[in-house]
Amino acid sequence: MIFKKKCLGQFAILVVFILFSRLSYSSQLDSAEKVLNYFYHSYISEDKAASSDLVTTYVLSDVIKSVNNSSLCNYDSDDSASGEDLEKMCAKKRDCKSSKGDYICNWDGVWVETDVNYFTKSQDIYPTWKKVINITPLKKSDASADFKVSLGKYPEPVMRLKVSLVPVERSWKISRVTKY
Repeated sequence: MIFKKKCLGQFAILVVFILFSRLSYSSQLDSAEKVLNYFYHSYISEDKAASSDLVTTYVLSDVIKSVNNSSLCNYDSDDSASGEDLEKMCAKKRDCKSSKGDYICNWDGVWVETDVNYFTKSQDIYPTWKKVINITPLKKSDASADFKVSLGKYPEPVMRLKVSLVPVERSWKISRVTKY
């Protein structure tokens, strides 16, 4: 009888440990969706100055660098790079191609469209995009998470994106945005 009580006690501890570890693992994965939800709701509704801080917080630094460099070369410079450095960076030959109706170029491993916002794949933000943001998990693991993000609703244009995130220092950061 004492043996059964001891085994039952150990079994109960094991069950609690397994449940706790599953819940902990699940909440870690759910945090990628929360980060993405917060990012898109804030990014679409905030002013440009606030969105810069948002991007710095929730996007990988190499993605930010590639998107910024593409913008500097394809649009007017903001004087953040010297004329000589800018000329050298912009003169570098890049792989470019047409993809899903957009012209994209490889900026140091990140494919960036030349004429649309990287995070929305559009030049415009439609009113329903600020109100209707649907996020659907596609694939999750400890090393990455992919989501389908739908912005807006009919009769306005609906933009469907595939957004990939990776874990970085107890949080998740956007590593790639493509049209879905």
